[in-house]
Amino acid sequence: MVYCRNVKRTGERNPKMPNWCSTSLEIETGTERLAKKVSDKIESWCHECGVENGFGDNWLGNIAVNSNAFPKYSDVSCRGTLEDVWAEGTKVHCIVYSAWVPQLGAIVRGVNHAFPEETFEYHYDAEEPGCCFYCTNRSELVGQYHVDTCGIENEALLEQIGDGQYDADRKWLTGILQKFYRSHESLEILIDRVAEEEGVCITLWEFEPIDSYIE
Repeated sequence: MVYCRNVKRTGERNPKMPNWCSTSLEIETGTERLAKKVSDKIESWCHECGVENGFGDNWLGNIAVNSNAFPKYSDVSCRGTLEDVWAEGTKVHCIVYSAWVPQLGAIVRGVNHAFPEETFEYHYDAEEPGCCFYCTNRSELVGQYHVDTCGIENEALLEQIGDGQYDADRKWLTGILQKFYRSHESLEILIDRVAEEEGVCITLWEFEPIDSYIE
């Protein structure tokens, strides 16, 4: 779970909601000063907009309305929350949790509306393990394998798998981490070894333009 650093959280996620898609959105601004301004602006939109909702201040609908990019929250897909936002160098990083698929329109169009004189680059990586959904608009990830696991605690298995024979990584096996593999065959061997012990999901990153999710 990724919690907000600065964004105020007041609501709790409804357990009856669909599977959650976790999306990492990166905004390249070009300068550190502008990155800080954009990050601060996004944070400033995270307060109630007068619409009752179950998500709290960091609801995407609040961002949509408070940024003045949309007349109504219903004009954009916003069934989710901004979990974290921070500036790092010339980039702004946002972590968004949304139902099923990325819902980035509130943030992307909000930023473009607030800074009409600027040109930003937007990159995203979206993961929804429950549906084997992994997509990105970063070409360097396309064709790479993504593996999910909830961790291996069996030391005997760790000793067998972590000897390098199967291109495995002990760090990956002991946590919920990401590792890219070049060989599907090595992954199949690995998964055959650990699938009975822990849930494992393997899929390929697929390319989807960000326009698919900003409306």
